[in-house]
Amino acid sequence: MSTDTTASVTRVDRLAILTLILAVVGGVAVGISVWTEGRRDAVLGQGRLGPAEFAALLESGHGVGDPHAPAVLLVYNDYRCSFCAELDQTIETLRSRYPQHLEVVYKHYVNVAAGAGRPFLVPEGAECAAEQDRFEAYHAAAFANARALDYADAAWLIAEAAALDSLSFERCISSRRHAQTVRDHYNEARELGVHVTPTMFLNGLRLVGALPLRALDSLIAGELAR
Repeated sequence: MSTDTTASVTRVDRLAILTLILAVVGGVAVGISVWTEGRRDAVLGQGRLGPAEFAALLESGHGVGDPHAPAVLLVYNDYRCSFCAELDQTIETLRSRYPQHLEVVYKHYVNVAAGAGRPFLVPEGAECAAEQDRFEAYHAAAFANARALDYADAAWLIAEAAALDSLSFERCISSRRHAQTVRDHYNEARELGVHVTPTMFLNGLRLVGALPLRALDSLIAGELAR
């Protein structure tokens, strides 16, 4: 999640078990330890989005994996979030386990209005990378170069690491034409009740936090068995 304090293994394991129990009992609430403003809170995501609402949310995101997969994981992501980086590693493992059954769709959860400066161009850079069909490469490079995210030229460093066409990228990011997209993703997430990163929706089922591999794997298996 957005802060860097780490929950104890015992606490996470207990909440992971609770997550699975709640999902099996009816899929109405999924919980995991969440850190906000120096406090540890157990946050329960309630309910499941309807199919039409969930499908509409996917349209403006960037999908990675089989677009016809029966399990779709929508992730509201912030490249500066260490828990998002942790989750991303888990997702890569799951993608290898479910190559034809899992698609991951990414959106930005970055409050641009709360900060200033060129580091906030990084999520816009992801949109520019998508124009070159290189979103996945940029996404991976952003997490791989996390130490550079506070640099003024972070977006350009990531684009170079992702082997993007430099001239096209420069034109795109200098135009700021994707600034509104990043704002729209954030505002949309807030309307859904998203307050921390990462927050996910698995086929519409809300999941909060960097769930352990075993827990998320079980939830995906449950969706495939529905």
